[in-house]
Formats: sequence, structure tokens, C-alpha cells
Amino acid sequence: MTFKVDLNCDLGEYQSSFEERKEVAIMPLISSANIACGLHAGDDNSIRTTIRRAWEFGVGIGAHPSFP
Repeated sequence: MTFKVDLNCDLGEYQSSFEERKEVAIMPLISSANIACGLHAGDDNSIRTTIRRAWEFGVGIGAHPSFP
């Protein structure tokens, strides 16, 4: 029997270029990412950038919503 493991990571929460570079570095190592939707972390730019990078690395995406 064969199993597939989904290695998932919460991304798009960076607030500095250093944190952003760490997120880029992890992309080749994961199979899917939950992308921050802008309330607790992230903004329009980080959402778009993270989605684009996930697509470039073949990483599946999901939403990481938060509530006030």
C-alpha cells in the first residue's frame, strides 16, 4: 500500500523581507500551503505574492482565514 503525505505550511504571514525570504525557501519542501487572508496577518500584496509563488513551485493552496 502506498501513502501520500501532504506537508502543509501556513504562509503569507510575513511582515519583513527576512520573513518573506524564509517563506520562499520553504516552498520547494512543502506540498500545500494555507495562505493568510489578511485579518490576523498578511495583506493584499502578500496574498497575491504567496499565491503566485505557490503556483510557481507547484504547491497546492488553501485559505487561512481568521476572525476579529
